[in-house]
Amino acid sequence: MTARADAQMILRALSIVAEPGQVVEVRVPEARLAGSGRAAVISGFYNDMGRLATDAASLGGKGIFVTLNPVNAALLARCANRTQKAASGTTTSDTDIIKRRWVLVDIDPKRPAGISATDAEHDEALAKAQTIADELHAEGWPMPVEIDSGNGAHLWYRVDLPADDDGLVRRFLAGLAERYNDDVVEIDRAVFNPARITKLPGTTAAKGDNTPDRPHRMAKILRVPSTIEPVSRELLEQAAEPVEEHQGLAISRRPGAINQSPETLRDYLAAHGVTVKAIKSLPGGGAALILDGCPMNAEHGQGTDTAVILRRDGLIGFECKHNGCVGVGWRDLRNKIDPDHQQRTTPKAKPATPRRRAPRVEKHRAFPVRRLPGRLRGFVEAVSDATGTAPAYAALAALVVAAGCVGNRAAVLVKRGWVEPCVLWGALIGRSGTTKTPLLMLVIQALQEMYKADRAAFTEAMRDYAAALEHHNVALTSWKREQQKKPPTDPPIEPERPREKRLIVSDITMEKLGCLLEDNPLGLLLVRDELAAWVGAFDRYAPGGKGSDRPAWLSMHSAAPVTIDRKSGTGTLFVERAAVSVIGGMQPGTLARVFGMAEREAGLLARALLVYPPDRPALWSEAELSEDMTQSWYDLLRGLLELAPAEDEAGSLRPRLIPMSPDAKAMWVEWHDAHVRELADIENDDLAAHFAKLKGICARLALLFTCVEVASGGYRAENIGAVQMQQAIDTTEWFKAEARRVYAILGETPEDRARRRLVELVQRKGGKLTVRELQRSTTMYATSEDAETALDDLVSAGYGEWEEKGPTPRGGRPSRVFQLTGRADSTKPQNPEQSRGCVNVGAVSAATDEDPWGDAGPSSDGNPPTVNDDWGVL
Repeated sequence: MTARADAQMILRALSIVAEPGQVVEVRVPEARLAGSGRAAVISGFYNDMGRLATDAASLGGKGIFVTLNPVNAALLARCANRTQKAASGTTTSDTDIIKRRWVLVDIDPKRPAGISATDAEHDEALAKAQTIADELHAEGWPMPVEIDSGNGAHLWYRVDLPADDDGLVRRFLAGLAERYNDDVVEIDRAVFNPARITKLPGTTAAKGDNTPDRPHRMAKILRVPSTIEPVSRELLEQAAEPVEEHQGLAISRRPGAINQSPETLRDYLAAHGVTVKAIKSLPGGGAALILDGCPMNAEHGQGTDTAVILRRDGLIGFECKHNGCVGVGWRDLRNKIDPDHQQRTTPKAKPATPRRRAPRVEKHRAFPVRRLPGRLRGFVEAVSDATGTAPAYAALAALVVAAGCVGNRAAVLVKRGWVEPCVLWGALIGRSGTTKTPLLMLVIQALQEMYKADRAAFTEAMRDYAAALEHHNVALTSWKREQQKKPPTDPPIEPERPREKRLIVSDITMEKLGCLLEDNPLGLLLVRDELAAWVGAFDRYAPGGKGSDRPAWLSMHSAAPVTIDRKSGTGTLFVERAAVSVIGGMQPGTLARVFGMAEREAGLLARALLVYPPDRPALWSEAELSEDMTQSWYDLLRGLLELAPAEDEAGSLRPRLIPMSPDAKAMWVEWHDAHVRELADIENDDLAAHFAKLKGICARLALLFTCVEVASGGYRAENIGAVQMQQAIDTTEWFKAEARRVYAILGETPEDRARRRLVELVQRKGGKLTVRELQRSTTMYATSEDAETALDDLVSAGYGEWEEKGPTPRGGRPSRVFQLTGRADSTKPQNPEQSRGCVNVGAVSAATDEDPWGDAGPSSDGNPPTVNDDWGVL
């Protein structure tokens, strides 16, 4: 049964929302009154947050809400630090808000009204919220407070705006909705007004009945940035719908248009059958003409929810607070009541917009962190915060390190003859100073701690072995003497040399690597600060540059057999399953040089997952990896290392084969076929080779996510489930998009590269800057003429435009400001396909101490896998 309230979380949420002494209204719109079956609105005003938290925890109803923005302190006298049944007109109105301190982005799954969301719908909303937060952050926005609202997700963005913001928040939400709404999840456009209330974290969202498939859930705080920074007005404008396109405002100020005064506007409406029952002045100027019902929809009632707004600057808007009229504006109303008005006016022609050249490199998309399993997700978010880096870096590093821990312990049985090992290669691409190395050290720190303990045990075992060997040598000498006088006997048994337990390797020769793989048949993990040195070492010991180590490394990506001839002439090393995962960093300038034609033709670059987010300053943050998170990551990696492999008939270790569940297999087949059709249309041979490898990578990620769940929570892995498969598909789709970016960067001309970097710099500066600000931001332009020429090039290419600024009230010269044009450099996210299939709960059984994996079950064709077809043709 869902807990009703968490007073500590409520208090934490209130400490975020309210400044000391601020008045906050708490409201329960549909509370059940004691002794009465009727619902009523319960409300109260508080400046004592401790008292509010205690009272809110005891309230019932379908949801408990609070105001986000500061309320006029005088309202405390309406119901001071207590709640009561609210009379009409006694709750907070927009005119009671002092200023805007927060903007609410409300992300909800589409579903019938009055019911809770399913788990799948809930997850989709959380994933979309993470995408929005990450992508806006990549465009220079601060991170928001992230809230699980119980049925969807909320993002709280800190702002500093007047209560009357000239429609900016409304246009911002409309812009986000246009960019992110899809068939599954939508952003609520109607939560723009300053007095909007929001779900109080720590209380329960209880829409409809609490059923197994649509349960009531507690609203929770998911993440609070270490420093809550306000969003600038410029960033809000950049993401907002332009005024010219926003349906809530008129753009006509022509002399022949409606005379912009409340009285003549009232007369105009009356002449067209719309009754105005009241005119109210707005703070800061302008008026609201309260209508007697909604002209657009008679079912929207006769209250005060519908009005025509006359702003102080003469612009006209229409507002109906019912969700059915979201997006309906003055143009729509006027077209309905006065359809002939367009024939009486001649609209001004819009200026021609320069045609934008298609960018060679598409925009970087935020990594879908929410699609990772819980333990992985939490660690990735914590490392990203602690290092000030894009989550994509931490995600790839964590995925490869986790895969290295699984190694040859498990493999995914795609079908008979097609088995994919748990091996991943990754390249963290970024310029020097992007904190790649410190991030890697954080990710592998747990393994280093484990190695210290293993090394100490190995050193002790070697001491015991040396002593035992001395005793053996003495016994052997004595035995040899005795053989001269006595009947022949067997010699004393030589003690077995201890094997060094290793996982991480770095700068290593192929011969040494083969020796370590013989001693550690479950696989290794190569970690290099600079992958360029790893690739460059392939020919280090090859006479004349021939006999490279490259073929052996290519085999290790598939955990295939590798034969290594010892250079000392002491024999040959044979590793049946040489599984080595690889992770490291690389500077973009060396990418094309290191992965040259030979490496690309051999498929070396195609095997590596690539991450190259736009450069951004790693600003100082007090965030750090907590002891709890460090321990959680340590426990997860230890759990992966303790997963039991299978054994063949000879007792040798081999990967445990994990098939796909029927639901997961159906999802895989659908994705696989769509992927190969996309692959067939790719003209770039290098990118096509990379996409071809991603088929197997998707299956490997599904296996890895399954292993993570086994190591995290004690479930038996009978097969790869639909949840893990969908996570793998979403993650692979992101890596596909990133690969397109990186391969396009490899093919950039110097002009393309300069233009891309300049656009990214302007985005980091909020989307606009002057020539002088550009010069101060980078050393790329020696003179102001160089900087202005570069910005002129962006204007010619259609990426931006110049805005003329006149003198300030204090004087000064006019200036020009370059501004990126709308969202010309912000593409609508190509969201992964929506979740398909479902989890067969009956197929997931509890683990046992003897076998945490469970029975791997039959292969996809119904036949049990045999020893002879374990690896098949890769």
